[in-house]
Amino acid sequence: MIIRIGLDDTDNLNYGCTTYIAAEIIEEIFKHGYNLKDFPYLVRLNPNIPYKTRGNASISLIVDGDENLINLIINKLKNFKFIIDPLRNKPQPVLAFYVSNKIPNGLRNFYKKALTQVINIDEAIEIANKYKINYYPLLNGTRGLIGSLAAIGADLSKEYSYELLAYRDLNDTLTHRNISYKLVEKMDEIFSESTFGNIDKNKKRVLITPHGSDPVFLGIRGYDPNKLIQAYNFLNVEDKITKWIIYKTNQGTDIHLKIAKELDIYKPYYVFNKTVILIEDPKIICGGHVILKVRIKDIVMDAIAYKQSGILNRFARLLKKGDIIEIGGGINKNSSINIEKIIVKKLTTREQKIIPYCIYCGKKMDSEGDGQGIRCDNCAQKYPFKFSFIVKENCAYLKDGMIILPDYSSRRHLSKYENYTTSKVIKFSSQYFHFKLKQTNIT
Repeated sequence: MIIRIGLDDTDNLNYGCTTYIAAEIIEEIFKHGYNLKDFPYLVRLNPNIPYKTRGNASISLIVDGDENLINLIINKLKNFKFIIDPLRNKPQPVLAFYVSNKIPNGLRNFYKKALTQVINIDEAIEIANKYKINYYPLLNGTRGLIGSLAAIGADLSKEYSYELLAYRDLNDTLTHRNISYKLVEKMDEIFSESTFGNIDKNKKRVLITPHGSDPVFLGIRGYDPNKLIQAYNFLNVEDKITKWIIYKTNQGTDIHLKIAKELDIYKPYYVFNKTVILIEDPKIICGGHVILKVRIKDIVMDAIAYKQSGILNRFARLLKKGDIIEIGGGINKNSSINIEKIIVKKLTTREQKIIPYCIYCGKKMDSEGDGQGIRCDNCAQKYPFKFSFIVKENCAYLKDGMIILPDYSSRRHLSKYENYTTSKVIKFSSQYFHFKLKQTNIT
């Protein structure tokens, strides 16, 4: 029978990784003679949820299994030593099992909602009961049920990418990941058409390595699993790795923004993606952040292009009152929009004040003071009218249709990259994972 397994909320801000536990489960699955029907799914959800940890990722697996498999996985995770963060009441890991060949529309819609909105536990429990999905809280609390169900319901049949995640030994998680920028830059050049998000060239920063004390050593994202393996081998870090596996994922697809485009709810922590009009010129505040006051229908909101977003912040400064733009992002706790993406729809005509040239001698004239006239120092001609003429022109840097994104290091996991292409349709097999140590226990 086909068993769909969901897992979420296993880590805290400082330690742990849900994908690592999933890799351990997958190793156990193959060790006992079971097989995956597809790549394991790494499913990113609403990036604005306040109680998320880092990338807000959940996991699902599709396995050809039986009741023995379910008991095997439950018993294995019961032995796992989760690191508790009492201040944030995390983690609240939940393992869910759904026995079905197909995913019902109600579960697909739950996934879409988890990408763009805030879901409470009661709603998740109702969905689990409706579709007879068995779930097992591994500690106190059931918050992980939301992500587990959303991962099971995720539709990765059309738009998706892949990520090769390589893990280090659990006893080595406090050491520095020593990969040079120049090496990753070279890898990025060689595999630029098939990978994305490897480096931030503006800030000279490596993006494939996390910075915390979690088990992930590196993650390479792209559109072809075979190219990901080649890129990984190019880095020559095998001696630092205990296992690696390739996930199919919704990263780099903008799926949260696409769904939010049809959403007319403007609440804190919801995803926002609408065409708006600027009703004031941009305002630059302390710290260099740019505030855009925009209107959608009869609603006025502030949208923020943070200084850290780099090029997005700089281009936001060039916008003008009357410009029509599409803004994608998340609504923060103050009901302002944190901008992830801007698409220029229609620029208002720019006006520039210039001093004319003398009609007698052709020299550029000088101002005698705003509104007091102009004079020509060359031939002494004077004109008593206001000196400044209005000249209409287009913006030299902004163009209709332009897509403006933050610097690479400030982008969301779900954000689509400039080199987006349709991912290769590949059947999952043993060549897309490698378990070096063949550990028998998660602990």
